[in-house]
Amino acid sequence: MADCANLAALSLYTKQGIVIRDTMIVMKGSPSFPVPSSSSLYSIRPMVLDDVETCDELFFHINGFHRRNEMKILLKNETLKPHVVEKDGEIVAYSTGFTLDGHTCAMQQDQLYLLLNNYAKINLDNIFVIWVPVRLYPSLMEDGLKSGLTINKTSVLMAKGEYHPPRGDCFYLPSSCY
Repeated sequence: MADCANLAALSLYTKQGIVIRDTMIVMKGSPSFPVPSSSSLYSIRPMVLDDVETCDELFFHINGFHRRNEMKILLKNETLKPHVVEKDGEIVAYSTGFTLDGHTCAMQQDQLYLLLNNYAKINLDNIFVIWVPVRLYPSLMEDGLKSGLTINKTSVLMAKGEYHPPRGDCFYLPSSCY
């Protein structure tokens, strides 16, 4: 990620062959997203170590590469409060935390909104940050603003070499390190 206000860094990265892949906005606040009518179909619980393999499979399904080791590390960080969403006993969404370090994957938008609302309720420190890929999820930015989030800054997602964009039919909110 590169801050759009840092034009010198953006120029340097571009000269090094790093390509802008998406525009990102950082949203902060204490949101209350619309409760999906399907919310009764799901259960939300804290992520445990035994969930990492399944969460990594979901991440791979959406992004095309693995983050298993990172998830194990993030799971140990109590401030992130990782959670999973289950439907019929299967994990369909997860978040390693809504901070600059955490990332989130969901098969559907309603599952993402359940995670966002859940984190807002359990987060006593009121630290709530999400990176929104604007090109992929313009409705998430709009719904975020309506739900009480504010836009804190804009950034760009940059990559050099092979790049796997997230599947367009799923939801992925990256961390500051992607």
